[in-house]
Amino acid sequence: IQFAWIAGVIVSFLLVPGMIVEPLRRLACAAVAGFLFLGIDEYTQVHEQLSGLLIPYAWIPRLKQDIGAWIPAYAVLAAILLFLFRRAILMAARLYPQPSKLFLAGLALLFLGSVGCEIIAFEALAQNSSDPSYPYVVVVEEFLEMSGASLMLYAVLAFGASQAPVAARKATRISAMPMLHA
Repeated sequence: IQFAWIAGVIVSFLLVPGMIVEPLRRLACAAVAGFLFLGIDEYTQVHEQLSGLLIPYAWIPRLKQDIGAWIPAYAVLAAILLFLFRRAILMAARLYPQPSKLFLAGLALLFLGSVGCEIIAFEALAQNSSDPSYPYVVVVEEFLEMSGASLMLYAVLAFGASQAPVAARKATRISAMPMLHA
């Protein structure tokens, strides 16, 4: 649900005239789509279903028990998206350094939890739920994922707080413009 919150906040910023500068609007729309997908994936376990579909392809790296083939698939998708949006990402980092750093830190925590802990759980513990350390790995995974998502939400809200006065000034200028009648 945390991903839906982030997507919703970004959508609300997209609806405010002047809140997100034009070159970054496509990046914001892509972020909304990405967060909605991650939210759906978290609920429906799309990544696990994808791993099942990729079992016949032995060349795709995976963890023990044919689990985790989603990791390289998602990594390729992330690399493609980073390449496509590289200019907008760099522009956002230049224009909004503090929220960008917070967002990146949150993304790193989320990645460490979702991918790092999954690798530990499957490779080191072989998802042996009777192993006494397994519940701790699951708790750490969920903690890192929630902390990362919370930090990303905070970064998006910090961006909004920094932009609210700018958007208000732009909205005032727009509303002060005389209407043209045909």
